[in-house]
Amino acid sequence: MGREDFHSIQADRADRLSARAEKAEAEATSAYETSRRLADQIPFGQPILVGHHSEKRHRRQIERIQNYASKAVELSRKADKLKSRAASAESNHAISSDDPDAIESLVKKLKELEALQERMKAVNKIVSSPPKNQSSPQKMEKLLALGLSEKSIGCVFAKDFMGRYGFAPYQLSNNNAKIRNVRERIEQIKKAEGLKYEKIEHDGFSVIMDPSLNRVQIDFDSVAKYRELCTEKGISLRRYGFVFSRRDGNCWQRKITGNAVFAVRQVVKILTGKEQP
Repeated sequence: MGREDFHSIQADRADRLSARAEKAEAEATSAYETSRRLADQIPFGQPILVGHHSEKRHRRQIERIQNYASKAVELSRKADKLKSRAASAESNHAISSDDPDAIESLVKKLKELEALQERMKAVNKIVSSPPKNQSSPQKMEKLLALGLSEKSIGCVFAKDFMGRYGFAPYQLSNNNAKIRNVRERIEQIKKAEGLKYEKIEHDGFSVIMDPSLNRVQIDFDSVAKYRELCTEKGISLRRYGFVFSRRDGNCWQRKITGNAVFAVRQVVKILTGKEQP
């Protein structure tokens, strides 16, 4: 399930962003040096001699200096953004459904979230036990046994902005929502693993379910057919969550999910004018 080359794709993306950042940085340096070289050609403090034959050349020179300086600033900002994106790509710990080890990673995350939920409940029970919301040696011992640091223990015995002690109800409900989300993702990926490659042909396009790519795709017979079926009718596949991919066969696609299956049925219904099973 998922792309077998997922990790190499992630690494390649970080490398591409780093290369683009280096290129932008080099271009920014070049633009700055050009701006400076042009400025050095004008004697320091030399005013524009209005009416002199050099006036137009002088004004053009100043305009070129300003353009190169602005370009240098713009490229420098672009390089900074690309560096930031490259760093994010390298340190990204989000679990993608494309990762072949996604289920294993999600199960581990689920266990951590469930353990956190039980720990928060246990902390609240200890904090609210007699003497209620007050620290004691016995409570300190129990909280330390749960893995809380002395600083964290101090926090659970301190009132929040609403006068609550321990972990607030919203913290437990938020974590519970994360648990439900991870469980749903695990089930979703397991269902996708059970799918088989399927290609359904229609007039002018095909719908492809490809578990090896973790993608459901809409592949048009030609650009002309795409324009006839979508562009001329004002149908936007992006509104249905599809993006165009040149890497995976010049087709429109999105990750396999229940929502994706529903979306592709809606698109096919519009394109063919027929109800879909």
